[in-house]
Amino acid sequence: MQRLDKYRKEPSASARKIVLDCIIGEGKAAETYQLVNYLESEGWHILSDGYLIGRLEKVNNAWLSTIPTKLNQERLSEIGAFIDAHNFNHISLKLKKRWPIYIQEVIMQNDSDYLVICRENIDFGRFKLLFTSFIKELVALPWPVGFKVYNGDFSDEFLVEVR
Repeated sequence: MQRLDKYRKEPSASARKIVLDCIIGEGKAAETYQLVNYLESEGWHILSDGYLIGRLEKVNNAWLSTIPTKLNQERLSEIGAFIDAHNFNHISLKLKKRWPIYIQEVIMQNDSDYLVICRENIDFGRFKLLFTSFIKELVALPWPVGFKVYNGDFSDEFLVEVR
């Protein structure tokens, strides 16, 4: 097993790290995992007591381990379903698809905080009005989500919280 303490350092400002605590089962039968993702394009690291025990990636709508693991396919699927329930990549894709002429990038910091970076030379005031008017309809999550939105040269910003 590989210990991942060296990866627990704070990422640089341009990096992102998502950490989820996943509990499967109840009572004494409950098993706890920490799920860590560093890049949207990579899979999820599965940790137990700080040790890497698996790496999970979604391939053709099925969650599979990309390294040898003692976790069975049923458990991998349960962990994958937990990740799916958080709609991580869906929010970023929804925002970029809804406002492609305004949004350059959406960076997920964790399951409740997103950075939205707009394209340069857009009408930022108009986008603020559109974004604040329609974001609640676009994001339907059972927990509060905050969006910090920057214009293309980072000289202006606004914050929107969806509850």
